[in-house]
Amino acid sequence: MLSLNNPATRLLISLMAVLTSWTMLNLPLLAGAEGTVEPMNQSSLTIDRSSLNGSNIMLQVIAPSNANLQGTIKLNGKVVANLQKTRSLSLQSCLSLRACEIDLSASYNPSSAIEVKLYSTNGAINSVQQSSGSGKLQQRFSLRLN
Repeated sequence: MLSLNNPATRLLISLMAVLTSWTMLNLPLLAGAEGTVEPMNQSSLTIDRSSLNGSNIMLQVIAPSNANLQGTIKLNGKVVANLQKTRSLSLQSCLSLRACEIDLSASYNPSSAIEVKLYSTNGAINSVQQSSGSGKLQQRFSLRLN
């Protein structure tokens, strides 16, 4: 059994979370004004419940202070929060499920980088993704809990 007190185990869990399935999908999810398609970034994470050790999973969207951010956060297809500025959201309800889909969809200006973090409060999970500053944010996290 792996111990979370072991630094090598914590590093391995963090690396697994960051390196799992960063896949650009070629699905037409959002058509821009010029008819262009914004692809969705998808990240798949498999989490061992025992590594959470009673902690919570959090989602945080960080926008620059001068950004006008408008969008939504969906949990398994249902809108659970609106995005207007930097936002933190507990994903506690995902812990009772075997799988959870978290979708973020937003537009923002000025076009600067937006950071999206998925982490556990005990530090066992830490996944960070930064947008390219395109003015559109399309992100899906697929969580699998064992």
